[in-house]
Order: sequence, then C-alpha cells, then structure tokens
Amino acid sequence: VSTQSAGGPTWAMAETAAVSFCFECNVSNELAEDLSRVAAEMSQIHASEYDHSQLPELDMGAIRQELQGHPPGSIELEVGRRVFQCLISRPGVGYRFTPNFRDKNPNGKGPQNPLVIIADKCALGPDSVIWLRCVSGEGWLPTTNPKQTVQCFEELGREEDGDMSNFQINEGEDKLAAHAALKAIGR
Repeated sequence: VSTQSAGGPTWAMAETAAVSFCFECNVSNELAEDLSRVAAEMSQIHASEYDHSQLPELDMGAIRQELQGHPPGSIELEVGRRVFQCLISRPGVGYRFTPNFRDKNPNGKGPQNPLVIIADKCALGPDSVIWLRCVSGEGWLPTTNPKQTVQCFEELGREEDGDMSNFQINEGEDKLAAHAALKAIGR
C-alpha cells in the first residue's frame, strides 16, 4: 500500500527533507536517524489509513471525505483492482493524463457503455470529482461530469470476486476515429 503525491508533499518527502536538513545544519547523526525513523513511520501510518483494497464495495462518500482534507490530486487512494462499467454512450469518456478535466489525453481510447475498465486508485480532482486510475496505463477517468450531475461509471466490485467473462474490457481502440468513419458514411 502506498500513498503517492501528485504535486503535494508526502511523508517520504518529509523524510528526505529531514535528512537534508540535518546534514546541512550539522545535526547529530542520532537526531538525524530519529527524524528519519519518525518520518518513515508516519509514511507507513499515513499510507495504511487509505487502504480500501480489501473492501467488497467502495464507499465513494467515505473516499470523498478522506480526500477532501487534502489538496486536489495530492493523495491517490489504493483501491485494489476494481471493475467499473462505463455508463456513457458513444463517444464515451475520455482519458486524462492527470485527475483533471483540462488534462485530456487526445488518443480517443476511453471507454463507452457497456465497456468496463479496471481501476486501482482513486484521487480527488480540483473540481471535487473523484477520479479512477485505469490499470491499462491510458490515464485517469472521472466518475462524474464536472458538475457532478451525471454519473460516468458504476462500480461492479473487485476484479477477483467477479466473473469477467460477462463483460468486455475496454481494449483501448480509438473510438473517435471509428466514430468519424461511421459519420462519414452516414451512420
């Protein structure tokens, strides 16, 4: 389990800063070791607070509460491998490089209904939308629209608990190119 920073400080950064401070200020090795140990322990405690991977179903309200006390994008919650079904018809939902609507990945490979994705992390964007990090490596997907009036994904549960043969995983095909081709031939 790890809590990673996307622009904000982490306990691991604090540990590095403590060691640098002690070196620059000529602090004793014993004090430097103590500071480093405390920062490492705090990092572990902080990370374990955000482990949602063993829950059978995510509580997005609880996740939002945990994330709202932190700067947007500064905490990525581990959620295990979760299956989410896209609820948005063609053209679907576009990937973002970061949990931010303005940081769109233009590759056109995002999912559309009824495709599913596997997500392993959640983060809160600057617009208070909860974002999912797709294990495909394509990027982040919003759980709702920017105004939070339209739900984009429905959680189906942990990947290990379900029968994935009933679902089609988003394979990352360029749906925008396919959509343009269909439009060109009048469909």
